[in-house]
Amino acid sequence: MHTVLSLISLLLVVGNTLVLRYTLKHAQSWLQRQWLQLSILLLPFLLLAIGVSGLHHILGAWCMLPTWDVLLGIDLPLLVAGVGCAAMGRRAIHLLRIRKQATQVGSPAPPVLQQYLHRLAKQRGIACPRLLLCMLSFPVALTYGVTRPVILLSTWMIEYLDPQEIEGVLAHELEHVVRHDYLILFLATLLRDAFFFLPWQKTMYWQMHQEKELACDEGAAFTTRRPLALASALLKVNLYALEQASQGKCLETLPSFADEQTIIEQRIARLRHWKKQLGAQDGLAQAFQERHLNLRWRVSFVIFFALLGTSLCVLVFYSVQCALML
Repeated sequence: MHTVLSLISLLLVVGNTLVLRYTLKHAQSWLQRQWLQLSILLLPFLLLAIGVSGLHHILGAWCMLPTWDVLLGIDLPLLVAGVGCAAMGRRAIHLLRIRKQATQVGSPAPPVLQQYLHRLAKQRGIACPRLLLCMLSFPVALTYGVTRPVILLSTWMIEYLDPQEIEGVLAHELEHVVRHDYLILFLATLLRDAFFFLPWQKTMYWQMHQEKELACDEGAAFTTRRPLALASALLKVNLYALEQASQGKCLETLPSFADEQTIIEQRIARLRHWKKQLGAQDGLAQAFQERHLNLRWRVSFVIFFALLGTSLCVLVFYSVQCALML
């Protein structure tokens, strides 16, 4: 009986996932795609909440059911919950290590770069994040932090990029702040690792990881009106990586805006294409569309957290009940 309930729940999750993936193909904006991808990643978590809630019945009133049925009803939810907790711990340690490493090597950026960032933040209508510069001989540009975001650049970027290219990189990183990518990817990573046995979880995660870079490129292009400057910066970073690879060197770097997980060639091609389409009217339309979709995204994000919080409450409540009955 409990196995049947688990299978029915799994079929419901798979069915809803297929519907959302079909909808994803017709999404017209990055924000819509981001919301749908998060929803697909979240669905198995609701399945876990249903499975753990069944533990209360199994342990509280041991039914005359086959042993394999009862054990499967207990072991499967607990196994997934354990993997999820392990994923949370591993991811938290990883993020703390990156934050500590970035903080240790970072120092306040020069006033010129601070002025660039203040102007770009004013254009986007957000508070200006902190900008740190780290003494590293390889390309690094990343954004981290939820409540107090920080943008980190390496001295390599300052040495090899011209002012317009640096402005494009800063605009790209600022888009990560606007989109709350740090928090969203943190949640997506937890959901991917907790339900690693579902094939679509990893696919959705990598889609989100790659599309956030494309979306930030697009936002930076409309903010600076110079997409070719960002394309040139990407090309220089890519050439550096290829040179290091040809020499058999491992490019040790922090997560960056042009790391190995992104499709740099596709990004450069898109930026060159956007140069032909940029216009004042297009920019105003894009800004209006982003504000409209951003409001919809915030509402969807509240619903996302409500579902996640409800599932967590169910998991904690029934886990405590089961522990008391043992």
